[in-house]
Amino acid sequence: QRPALAQPLAPCRLDPPAAMPPLRAESWKPTVQEVIAAANSLYDDEMKPFGRILLKRLRERRAMDAGRAAMDLKDIPLIDPKHLQQICASTPRLIVQATDSKEYIAFLQDRPGNFVDPLDESDPFPQSLWASAEAYFESADELPCGRYSCAQELLRRRASFVEGRSVGEVCHIVQLAISQ
Repeated sequence: QRPALAQPLAPCRLDPPAAMPPLRAESWKPTVQEVIAAANSLYDDEMKPFGRILLKRLRERRAMDAGRAAMDLKDIPLIDPKHLQQICASTPRLIVQATDSKEYIAFLQDRPGNFVDPLDESDPFPQSLWASAEAYFESADELPCGRYSCAQELLRRRASFVEGRSVGEVCHIVQLAISQ
C-alpha cells in the first residue's frame, strides 16, 4: 500500500485549441531503419510501441541527432502518422496489430517484448519509492502533461525515486501517482 501523496499529481486539463494549427510545410519521412531503431529503443525502455509513441520517439531521436534535448521538439519536422503506419505495415521486421481504438502497435518480429503496462493498477514499487516521490513532488517545479512526457522529464531531472528505472516503469509510477 503506497502512502497518499500530500498533493497528488493532478491530471492536466488542456483546453482544445480554437482551430488546429496548420501543419508545417516541412515534414520528415523516416526510413525503415530509423523506424526499426526507434522501435528497438522503445523495447529497451519497456514501452509497447504504439504508433503515437513511435512518432514521439522518432522525433526525440531526430532531436538528439541534431544535438538538442529529446524534449526540445519544436524545430523537429512533423511526421505524417499515416505514412508511419504504412512504413510499419510494409516492413517485414514489424508486425502491426490494431487495437480496439484507432491505434496500432508495431511489434518487432525478431524480439520478444517485456513491456510495462502503465495502466496496471497493482503497485509493485516499494514504500520507500513513494516516500521519496512524495518529498520530490512537494518541492518540484511543474511537470509536463501526459504520462510519457512526465516520465521523460522525471528521468531527465534525475529524480532519485526513478533512478535506474525504465521509461515504462516511470510511466507506471506516474499513472499510479495521478490515479490515487
